[in-house]
Amino acid sequence: GILLPSAISPRFISTGITRNEAVYGGTEKLRETVEKAVAGNPGAVIVISSCVSGIIGDDILSVEDLSTEEVPVITIAAVGDIAGDYMKGIRMCLHALAKRLIRTDVKEKTKSVNLIGEVSLSTNLETNYQIIKDLLERLGIAVNCRFLGGAKVSDVKEFMKAPLNILAAENAFRRLLFHH
Repeated sequence: GILLPSAISPRFISTGITRNEAVYGGTEKLRETVEKAVAGNPGAVIVISSCVSGIIGDDILSVEDLSTEEVPVITIAAVGDIAGDYMKGIRMCLHALAKRLIRTDVKEKTKSVNLIGEVSLSTNLETNYQIIKDLLERLGIAVNCRFLGGAKVSDVKEFMKAPLNILAAENAFRRLLFHH
């Protein structure tokens, strides 16, 4: 097999649901896992539910109260085929991240752009990005945020600084992302 590009292989922590949690519920185990994650002081903790947690009715929203000023806990109920298909789950995740992380109170940074919708499964993602970045830099333009290819939480929070968004790849999904 091949390794996935860094843009789609972030650091994951799993609750490791067993048959016991599948039968009796896994919310307590989820809370313990999120507490440990928040203690590590990442930029954000993002909780995405699975088919199993959706079917058994685990209350993933209950862990949002573990948010701190520095570490928001963002929950996304993407419960597999219950909520829709794979692409709907990705749209739900991207929308939730944008809604919860992007700040609107930032000062615009002229001569900067956001790249939206890079092809994250591409094995040459970083090479393509470097080419685009170099071309833009020659024009005196900086890349503010790569939504979401290779972006850090701090980049997403500052998304509104850029006065222009560039759609990095053209297809129906990316156009939908671009216009929302």
